[in-house]
Amino acid sequence: MPIYDELLSRLHSYAAGERTKSDFSELELFLAMEKQKNSFGPLEVDKALAQLVERDEVVDEDFAMGISLIAEKLGKSFNRYRDALERILFGTDTEFSPRSEFELASEFVRCGGDFGPHQLNLLTLLKSEIPELWIDLALDAYPDDHNGLTAAITDLFNQPGIQIGWKALKPRYLKLIAAVGNRQFNKFALDVSASLPKEEQEIFLDWVNSKRGSKLTLRESLPKISRPAREAIAVEDIQFLTDRPCLARPVVQQQLKAA
Repeated sequence: MPIYDELLSRLHSYAAGERTKSDFSELELFLAMEKQKNSFGPLEVDKALAQLVERDEVVDEDFAMGISLIAEKLGKSFNRYRDALERILFGTDTEFSPRSEFELASEFVRCGGDFGPHQLNLLTLLKSEIPELWIDLALDAYPDDHNGLTAAITDLFNQPGIQIGWKALKPRYLKLIAAVGNRQFNKFALDVSASLPKEEQEIFLDWVNSKRGSKLTLRESLPKISRPAREAIAVEDIQFLTDRPCLARPVVQQQLKAA
């Protein structure tokens, strides 16, 4: 039986949640045996994965997770598979579940796909429904661009309707330091703090300080410099100025009057 058919039948069972008595899926057992025997070539697997990604069931998160499992167990990088992922994710109007969107985008990154801010911002459902996982992909979308990453995360916290708190950063602490850089992390933390609700800003900085031994505090806004108001001119002063004759009169006018 072709590898595509072998994988598809077991993938359906995996997505349905079927397990053996040992609590393994048939897909996992099949992949373990085939990897040990090394019976499938990389090109066959690449072609089969590309076909699986193009199936309608890929919008289901369990089906997508099964595809990710196959790619992880049978190889590292596939060209056809990567290209199929790019087409389905960024070249069609397919409506994925948020988790399926995350799984497939992660696979695209793992296969060396061109993933940057443009591609990240196309994952709108993931961003609104599971913003924590969107942050994970943001770490891949802004390599060596700590300013871009900082802006992406602070904008996420500022957007109305997206339910996410600063605690989502706790399990990603080490990844954030690696992405932002140790020297730039304090600035990153202060920027993130400024994007949080006022009641959470100090709590967040206290957590950062406990992790890093730093002494970050809330930024104090500079007082506005107000210009002193001009004193109003008294009415009598205005009358004094208007009642007085001009200090200098035109010479011609004076000559005419003298004549």
